Amino acid sequence: MNHQKLQDLLGAYLDNELEPKRKALIEQHLQTCEVCQRELAALRKLDEFSRSIPQPQQDERYWDGFSARVQSGITEKIHSISKKEAKMFKDAFIKSEKNVGLKALVFPLSLTVHALVVMLMIVLPLLKTSDLPQVEVYSAFLAPPPPPPP
Repeated sequence: MNHQKLQDLLGAYLDNELEPKRKALIEQHLQTCEVCQRELAALRKLDEFSRSIPQPQQDERYWDGFSARVQSGITEKIHSISKKEAKMFKDAFIKSEKNVGLKALVFPLSLTVHALVVMLMIVLPLLKTSDLPQVEVYSAFLAPPPPPPP
């Protein structure tokens, strides 16, 4: 293991959170590395300082009403959101449609009728053919007249 990884494990070593194999590896490294020794001493000093700070007293009444306060806060949030939405959409010009089912039926029918009309406009002229013009075959194979002399 490199030096940086061992240095990152010093906090876990101080808290006795390492398995014996890694713990022995770090102890062996600490015997030779002054940087890690200073780091471990700083961590110990910080740990002692944090343990010397007195913990604030917890009031039992606070925890007795905790769930009720959380529930009321959630309910209040929900009601405030619905009031904001009601205010936001109050002046909207959008009215709900009343005949949605009828429109859902008319749309595919209208689409089909329009497609049929377009198809008829394309197909009917192709069905009504008249006599094609006669091409004079002999004139098609004649050479053009020679140019006039100068």
